Amino acid sequence: MKDNKKIYISGKITGLAHETAYANFELAEKVLESLGYEPINPMKKVSEQEGKTYKEYMLEDIELLWDCAGIFMLDNWKDSRGARIERFIAEELGLEVMGAIT
Repeated sequence: MKDNKKIYISGKITGLAHETAYANFELAEKVLESLGYEPINPMKKVSEQEGKTYKEYMLEDIELLWDCAGIFMLDNWKDSRGARIERFIAEELGLEVMGAIT
């Protein structure tokens, strides 16, 4: 991974209570920090706006992912269309895939 320690966190958000999704991403963020990585938590980086479309959220997420060395998949990633898209992009970019990878 060279000098880039940025790891994008990916998992289910839509369909979960905001507090639950936020807690899942925050826990992953803390674990990654404790391992010496620079976690990129989209729940903290992407702006929430009334009327914002799914596509607009995904474009912001992908922009964050683009600068990372890897992606950390939460256990619930398969239940999220967005997380599946993010993982596909990460794999196509040759990024390291970490976390729940099955």
